[in-house]
Amino acid sequence: MTPQSPTKRSKRRNTISVGEFDSKAQVLIAEWEQVAKELELFESKHKKYLEKLENVENLKITHCQEFKKIQTKINNLKKSIDKNKSLIIIPDSSSSPRTAAEKTDLLRIRRETEVNRETPEQRQERIHIIREHLIKEQSSYLKRIEYTLPQAPERYLRIILGSELPVSILNKADQYKYKESYETF
Repeated sequence: MTPQSPTKRSKRRNTISVGEFDSKAQVLIAEWEQVAKELELFESKHKKYLEKLENVENLKITHCQEFKKIQTKINNLKKSIDKNKSLIIIPDSSSSPRTAAEKTDLLRIRRETEVNRETPEQRQERIHIIREHLIKEQSSYLKRIEYTLPQAPERYLRIILGSELPVSILNKADQYKYKESYETF
């Protein structure tokens, strides 16, 4: 064995025959065509996914709005029942002066009593049942629904993120808002 000097190196080339190169190129081209077809299918699936995601986001927004309306109506009904509890049993006209709204409610209750021919005690019982149903059953049901809806971030996240956005950011508008608020942060 003769030691080779560092300046002289034997040049060994990988020699691939033309036929072997062509067959490897054909395999690569076939693989690329397969990947291109899969990518095409994936792109169409991804477009469908984005459309459905947008639909879900729109449903979430409308559902939250409807939920808030129902909650507001129930809270108003509770307040109305509490306010009108004293009007359930029809007081004498000699009692304390009433506002126009209270007088209107009193007249409405009297008319309903005359139409339904129920006693003040029956009316009181019916309103009590309505109130109990609203407080016990519907409140727990609404709480369960509320936990499934998107929640505003808690104080710590608002400080860290620097925004009022919901924690799950699914649509592009919210993503843009998050990006803007993050950049200003």
